Amino acid sequence: MDSEDASPKMFTEWWRVDTATLHARKQELEMRKRQLAVEQNAILAEINARGVRGCSGHSTLRR
Repeated sequence: MDSEDASPKMFTEWWRVDTATLHARKQELEMRKRQLAVEQNAILAEINARGVRGCSGHSTLRR
């Protein structure tokens, strides 16, 4: 499998795609972004619960 097969949407010529497909892809990407944000926030909460200093050298996540 070459790199194009691994991520075909990365190389899509969007001007050739119909409007319904554009909207569907946008919705798919938005959902993935939100899922990743939820996971990232859970990881940050766990880091904070364990004590940030040992992980990053900072006393709080804010820094």
